Amino acid sequence: FVLFMLAALFAFVIYVAKIQLDEAVLPYHIFFSGSVTGLQEGSAVRYRWVAIGVVSDLRIAPEDASMVRVTIEVPTSTPITQDAVASIEMQGITGIAYIQIFGGAKGSPVIERSLGEIPVIPSKPSQISEVFDAAPQLLNRLIQLADRTALFMTPENARRVSNILANTE
Repeated sequence: FVLFMLAALFAFVIYVAKIQLDEAVLPYHIFFSGSVTGLQEGSAVRYRWVAIGVVSDLRIAPEDASMVRVTIEVPTSTPITQDAVASIEMQGITGIAYIQIFGGAKGSPVIERSLGEIPVIPSKPSQISEVFDAAPQLLNRLIQLADRTALFMTPENARRVSNILANTE
């Protein structure tokens, strides 16, 4: 019985592996100028919020050290169109990053492949990176607001506000 169960388990593993190996995938490059924090090999790739592939490679772009080149693998049955744009998004509050591909209007042509070249999907900053990029400006404004509030709250102004509250009562 034990030998039979081990053989069945072995056959099941081979069956599952064969299914995954039979699926043909196409690589695409995406270049990001911002942070790719949370993204790693094996992270999900979603197209219109449907999981379609995985991140297969992350590295500094050899042509431009200020960019990160992310290579994704997508099944050949998924049409990535020329108007598609990729961004890095976060899944809920867990901080797990994935690549979201937007676009794909009806009738838009599919990205063409040249022999020996991997096509590039354009990228745009994610909403999270836009918030982080705007954080220093927001912090400076908060500091200015705190400084102005401190200037306003002199002992004389505090007494006047107390008188206004007393008169209102």
